[in-house]
Amino acid sequence: MYTPEYTPWENYPKSLYHKEMMNPLIVVTEFFAIDWVTGHKKKLKKWRYYVTHDKIFCDKNHGPGTLLFIYKLNIRLLEAISLLYYSYANSTINKTVVSDLEIEREKEKLDWYPKNLKQKELRNPYKAVKCLFRKMGLQQYRDYLEEWLYAALCVKGGDEELDCREIRKVNKKMLKLYSAAWLIYNREVKKR
Repeated sequence: MYTPEYTPWENYPKSLYHKEMMNPLIVVTEFFAIDWVTGHKKKLKKWRYYVTHDKIFCDKNHGPGTLLFIYKLNIRLLEAISLLYYSYANSTINKTVVSDLEIEREKEKLDWYPKNLKQKELRNPYKAVKCLFRKMGLQQYRDYLEEWLYAALCVKGGDEELDCREIRKVNKKMLKLYSAAWLIYNREVKKR
């Protein structure tokens, strides 16, 4: 994929309402109210399948509109998590880190627990988010997912193949995003 130079304002949220920008946890809560992590992972896997194969995404119940919904959910989650991260990074208050003992308790308590995060990212999921946005900005994620959207909804010709390494990279980062968002959700929303 061609990656142009981005201006700073292109990395601002574009699909969130004002109240969601003031409280991005609303979007994270909505994301996990629609489905939980394993459901979102299955949807991403199905989406990726249609990106990499010469088939068009068409859900048996709702047609291609389902993919538009999934695309929008993922974009909104990316934007909300980026806002939460920048708020966290610029905060002067005490940044709490979960201990290894608390992680073990959390593993027993939660129905699903991330296996794709390092120990330091389990202690502090914002470290995983920092890693996600280190080399790719918000607009580049939007560009990749839009490219995925078109690839899954269009009949592909011989020249229109996406780079498999980039597909795997974005998929891996999105799965990491789900894991970090799940921990943030359980620690910051459910504990209130």
